[in-house]
This record gives sequence, structure tokens and C-alpha cells, in this order.
Amino acid sequence: MKIKTAGKSGFTVVEIIFVLVIVAVLFGVLLPRYAKARAAARTHACINNMAQAQSAKESWALENKKKAADPVAWSDITPYIKYGVPVCPAGGAFALGAAGTNITCSVSGHSLPTNGFRKFP
Repeated sequence: MKIKTAGKSGFTVVEIIFVLVIVAVLFGVLLPRYAKARAAARTHACINNMAQAQSAKESWALENKKKAADPVAWSDITPYIKYGVPVCPAGGAFALGAAGTNITCSVSGHSLPTNGFRKFP
């Protein structure tokens, strides 16, 4: 026995518009959160890169018996960095500073914790 259906199958214009409105609302809610998460990921990656360079800088200073005010160049610490010179993923520039100071980034909010690294005498 066959069951006959009356009318055409498919979606009406109202149903399609309703689905599009729901999708637009979801994009409107999720897009700002995605942008914030992406910025936070860049900040964390920058801080991790600075910590890697800071560790290389401290290793170089210890091995070469450097004092707190001695200058440091990237060419001095690159042998201590495994995967090349680290960079800021947000486009900032790292400043090495002297041997007894932390590396800094030109992007606001990208900074190393002050209590995590060795202090020079």
C-alpha cells in the first residue's frame, strides 16, 4: 500500500530566512570570542618565545662569566637556541638589553614575569 503526500517537498522561503538569521546570530556571538582567543594565543606564544631567548641569554652569561651590565647581542645567544631566533607572532620586536635584565617586547602586554628568572649580583 502506497501513501500519497500532497504538495511539493522542500523548504519555504521563510524557513530558509529563519536558518540564515540563526547562523548570522551565531557568527555575531562567536566571532569576537575567536578574535580574543587568537590575541591571547599570540600573547602566550610571544611570552614563551621571550622565555626561551631569556634562558639562552642567561646560559650564555653564566658560561662566559658576564656581569649584570654587560651587553648582549643576538649572535651571542643564537648557539644556545635550538630552533632559530624566536620572534613575536604579533609583529613586535624583542630587545635583549644587558645581561642582568629581562628581554622585552615592543607590543604592550607582552612581558616576562619578573620573579621567574635569575638575578645577577
